[in-house]
Amino acid sequence: ASDELRFEQLSQGTCAGAGLHPITHPAMCEAAAKALQLSDTAVKLTEEAARPEGCYLYNDEMLYMGMSPLSAGRGAETSTPGDSRLPICASRPDDGAQRPAAGRAPQAAAPSSRRRRRSSSKSLSDALMREAIH
Repeated sequence: ASDELRFEQLSQGTCAGAGLHPITHPAMCEAAAKALQLSDTAVKLTEEAARPEGCYLYNDEMLYMGMSPLSAGRGAETSTPGDSRLPICASRPDDGAQRPAAGRAPQAAAPSSRRRRRSSSKSLSDALMREAIH
C-alpha cells in the first residue's frame, strides 16, 4: 500500500533529496534500526550541529539522533576519511505517526541497487509509540 511506512538508510544525500522524511523521534529511530537489521538499535542523542538531520548510523555501528536545530536539512556526512554518518529516513513524517495495527511485524526488503537499506513496516509496537510520546 502507498501509505505503508518504509525506512531507508542512505549512502549519500539527504532524506528530502531522496523523496523521504528525516526521522526525528528516538523511538522511531530505534524501530527503523530494528526493521533494517542494523548492528545498533539503541539510539544515542547528540546536540552536535555538524551532523545529519535526525536519525543516522555512525560508521555502520552506532545509532545516533541529531537533536540540534542547526542540523536541519543536513544529509550524509562522509567528508572525513574513515568516518561516515548515514541518514536513516522514513517514507512519511514521523511527527504524525498513527497508532499501530495489532499483529503486524516489521518486514525488511532487499537493498536497492542505489545502495540504500530499505525496510517496510505497516505498524510499530504500542510500546515504541508510547516512548515517542514521552
